[in-house]
Amino acid sequence: GAAQDRFWPALSRALLERSIDLGPADIVNKVVTADALAIEGVGARIADVHPTVTRVWLERPTLRDDLHCGAGLFHETRIGGLDELPPLLPRKVQTVAHHGFAPSDLKQFLLRTRPAGIDRLVPVGSALDFEPRWDGIDLFEAFVRRVTVR
Repeated sequence: GAAQDRFWPALSRALLERSIDLGPADIVNKVVTADALAIEGVGARIADVHPTVTRVWLERPTLRDDLHCGAGLFHETRIGGLDELPPLLPRKVQTVAHHGFAPSDLKQFLLRTRPAGIDRLVPVGSALDFEPRWDGIDLFEAFVRRVTVR
């Protein structure tokens, strides 16, 4: 689709600006993981867009974090709209990176669907940005010792 036609070339351009070398273990883990997805029967098709990036197209939308090793491995699928996300995202999914959605649309989505997971919806490229409230936890509250004197 149109998003793919913009995203993958933009990622390839960004990677060309950086010197990223994967170690042999990362390369092997990525190949083994991509192959395991293909064997799983989720309609996986494997394509490389850059030496460090491997795309695995999943015909059936699914979240298989147990078959994801990082190292430039992307799971890719197509859904009809945001309302199809909640069944794919268990409670342990904390951050969803998005592109092309207005914050008001994302807020309406959360109010309408009340997904079990999702503590943060952030633009692509911001998933690791540090914030005082991280994945639903107030870090200042969690890491500061309070002493009470009465």
